[in-house]
Amino acid sequence: MVPRPVPMELWGKDHWSTLMYLECCAVDREGRIDPARMRCDVDRHPGLSIPGPLGRVNPTKYPTMLKGMELLEDHDDWDCFIDAEAAGLVAWDGTGVNPVVRFTEKGLQVTAALRAHKTKGGQCSNFVMGEKMTGKKGIDEIQCIGEMERRECKYWDLRGLPSKKKRRGTYDIEFKNPTRIRRVAIEGDLNLCSVVLHPCPPNEDHFTIGMNIRTKQGWDSGNFHPILALGISLVGRRRQKGKRSHPSKVKEIVILKETSTRK
Repeated sequence: MVPRPVPMELWGKDHWSTLMYLECCAVDREGRIDPARMRCDVDRHPGLSIPGPLGRVNPTKYPTMLKGMELLEDHDDWDCFIDAEAAGLVAWDGTGVNPVVRFTEKGLQVTAALRAHKTKGGQCSNFVMGEKMTGKKGIDEIQCIGEMERRECKYWDLRGLPSKKKRRGTYDIEFKNPTRIRRVAIEGDLNLCSVVLHPCPPNEDHFTIGMNIRTKQGWDSGNFHPILALGISLVGRRRQKGKRSHPSKVKEIVILKETSTRK
């Protein structure tokens, strides 16, 4: 049984595409919504239905597609709007038959992440957003971990044991409990060989979520299928003989957890 309003972790193609359209309305139409662009169940929202050319209202019902291609009956785009308001992303201003959408600060951050996802080739159907990537509710945040320079950091291999060759600097983070991770973002001037998650159980192969990361603008893994992990490692580059190694200066790490792990 799907709860009403539908929580964000269950949203699929129709919720996210509706949110993108609402953003267009907020930007280009001062928040005014064109009802002709919204799926409308006339039985649920008769005052928002638009008659056709012959003055008849289309009685066709189109269910909402949720995460995992699940269909939710008796639910239209206006219900998606109501779900977004319940999630704190937007506010329904205006009247019941002439609604005006207004975005909250949280809604602006979620739509920014959604647009970035689509810019990278993603679709509304595979977008996942547990919470905003700013270290707030539902996210483990580690701030100011300092400069990851080889002369200052400890030398560890991916299992957290001292490395014999000591040629690679690794910053290891252990979680207090096994945690389902679906996204990692790192802010700073980065020169990393890889970013690796340590799976649970620990005898499984490590999962690499990023390789050859060289950027001064920070790095974001994007959303991936949740992985039950015991920790994460930032692996520095090998020192090349006769060449000075460029250290990584990490300002912040933000880890997005699977929604079901929140307490």
